[in-house]
Amino acid sequence: MKTGCKPQNEHNPLILQRFGADPYVLVHNGRLYLYMTNDTLEYDEQGNLGPNTYLTIKTLNIFSSEDLVNWTDHGTVKIAGEGGIAPWVRICVAPAAVCKEINGKMKFFLFFGNGPDAVCVLTSDSPTGPFADELKGPLVTRDTPNCEDVKWLFDPAVLMDTDGRSYLYFGGGVPEGKEAAPGTARAVELAADLLSIVGEPVTIDAPYMFEDSGINKFGDTYYYSYSTHFWIDKEGGEAFRLKMGEIAYMTSKSPLGPFKYEKTVLKNPGELFGIYGNNHHCMFEFNGKRYIAYHTQTLERAMGFEKGYRSTFINEINVLKSGEIEEIRGTMQGVKQVKAFDPYLETSGGTMASMAGMTTEETAQGETAAVSLKKDAWLLICGADFKNGAKALAINAKTDEDTSISVVPDSLDGECVGEISLRKSDGFVWQRAALNCPVCGTRDVYFVCHHAAIKIASWRFERA
Repeated sequence: MKTGCKPQNEHNPLILQRFGADPYVLVHNGRLYLYMTNDTLEYDEQGNLGPNTYLTIKTLNIFSSEDLVNWTDHGTVKIAGEGGIAPWVRICVAPAAVCKEINGKMKFFLFFGNGPDAVCVLTSDSPTGPFADELKGPLVTRDTPNCEDVKWLFDPAVLMDTDGRSYLYFGGGVPEGKEAAPGTARAVELAADLLSIVGEPVTIDAPYMFEDSGINKFGDTYYYSYSTHFWIDKEGGEAFRLKMGEIAYMTSKSPLGPFKYEKTVLKNPGELFGIYGNNHHCMFEFNGKRYIAYHTQTLERAMGFEKGYRSTFINEINVLKSGEIEEIRGTMQGVKQVKAFDPYLETSGGTMASMAGMTTEETAQGETAAVSLKKDAWLLICGADFKNGAKALAINAKTDEDTSISVVPDSLDGECVGEISLRKSDGFVWQRAALNCPVCGTRDVYFVCHHAAIKIASWRFERA
């Protein structure tokens, strides 16, 4: 039986059912929420797949995880164009999400770029939406003071500082003749409601800056990070020890700078994985460790084409006691699972570590279901802790003909420990089956669908 687009021991890329670029992380209540540009496949009039121009992207992706290996698909947020939350938006790219308690209630903010022309923000009472367009227009435009010459008004990043104040970072582009010092990065304080800015944005003098603002505070030092551009001259390469499309960082003792250039820390994905493209990142802390999320084009290559469609990776980073960030080692292996998965909780069908022949779709109930696209399609859950052993499995599913789903621990070639029979139904129905033998210990589990068009809304194991 064939594996999917990544081996079982590799956790990068994180998501296989959709492309997802420009990752940004929000940690809330012990769960990590991942927001991404939803790279959308583009076809010409003859139906041939074309390159990613970014001109048809109207939605953003949201996924979440408690363990950095199994990811729950929360669907897409339809923002731009007709039928979108903000129909005045043309293209939505490069999200950034934060939350803040306002008037005794937690409020979530989803910043993004309207193509290269403005920074916008939506609000919600939940990290997964639904989102609302409170401003009915952009937050930052070229009419904003000191922004008229910013070539690309996009790629927002937000710092929620320890003193309760908040800051927005954005910008990009390389004006002709200003390759060494583009001067297109900006930073500004946000008002207490995060829906307006305070004062005039300041310029960050980031050498060879291209795009992709990032911001972190480690200890008492502020780290501004960004992607370098693709026209690095010999002088710049030698003076700043950088190459094209790398992630570099600067430091300051103030959130608005001035920032001092330090070094590059993440090579272009082409150097790491053999397929070049733009670079975009987000550094974050989770469960006491530091990580970086970034995108590559390895998934499209595994699918048999190279057209600029991107997928998200996560790897660890190390900040030394001196404050220096060590060079980051990008790998297909990704990161270790930080928490065992609880198979006894009701789990969304859209949760998986890997899959083959599957996709996801949003249900009428606002949930996300896994959908088999062919016979013997499968999804994988990694590191499930079967304390006391599991005796049965219940699945909330529907199918257009009688069929079954097999439960296979550890390996697709392993022994099937249970099979749930599914009856043809118009709606989702809970089906239950005892396992052939108790499943104990920490195991990886495959759900193998023996028919196309099986839809799994949720599932849970039962203890022995």
